[in-house]
Amino acid sequence: MCPWCRDRRSGDGLLCQGAGSCTERLERALGEVTALVDAAMVTYTRRARLGSGGGRRDETPLPYDPRVTQLLRELEAAVDAIVNRFWMPSDAWRAERTVGQRALFTCSHVLLLRRFVDDAQLAWYDQLLDRSERLWQLVDRPTHRMFIGTCTCGVAQEVDAELVGDPARSVPTQPQVTCPSCGETWDTQGSIDRLREAVDDQELTAIECSRALTHLQRPVTPERIRKWAERGRLASVGFVDVGAGRCRPIYRVRDVRVLLEVHEARIERIRAARSEA
Repeated sequence: MCPWCRDRRSGDGLLCQGAGSCTERLERALGEVTALVDAAMVTYTRRARLGSGGGRRDETPLPYDPRVTQLLRELEAAVDAIVNRFWMPSDAWRAERTVGQRALFTCSHVLLLRRFVDDAQLAWYDQLLDRSERLWQLVDRPTHRMFIGTCTCGVAQEVDAELVGDPARSVPTQPQVTCPSCGETWDTQGSIDRLREAVDDQELTAIECSRALTHLQRPVTPERIRKWAERGRLASVGFVDVGAGRCRPIYRVRDVRVLLEVHEARIERIRAARSEA
């Protein structure tokens, strides 16, 4: 019997093979990592190049979903744990390859993976398939749905919304939402306010800060956040490793929000002065 699915026969005591087998599921999941990560990054942010020069891109954030970041990290952890089991790559090898490339390398050795069927390894296989499935569900979610938080029972809450403005932000069109699991009804704006408070203490990159605040109806571009940092108005609280020896600064969302409120107040004063002139 196959030690993973406990359903199909496996004469050698390893992962079952053939159509619909555990070996095929594992191979498919590893082979799809590159496409899945690319699709998830599109969910992170849509980038539009402005002008024909070689300058920075202006990133237009799509609806913020904090689950994507965590699921991507857990997916990468599963890929690395699986490849580490049969081959211990150097830090340089790992840094030079994306998680998708590392997964494809592992996929090419899927028959070797059949031999590793202890409980710890099977748990990593489970994590790989589970995170892949959940990421695909988030990526394929219609863009007119807005994540507004999590119910007390643990179920994610979403409402109907429209994407408006540039940068695009979600505007909810549904004043209340009822949890499909426990039946509790939540006020949409109240849930958004609680999500804002939860996001305030997070430490994110400029793109992630932009995506979070824009989704929470406080639109700001990554470029403006970087400008504040360059001018000494915004201090980074650390750095995050993005691979290949590169790091990106991270900022506390509250610090960005406060600067945004100051900027918005200044714009309002200018508009008021012009209207009085």
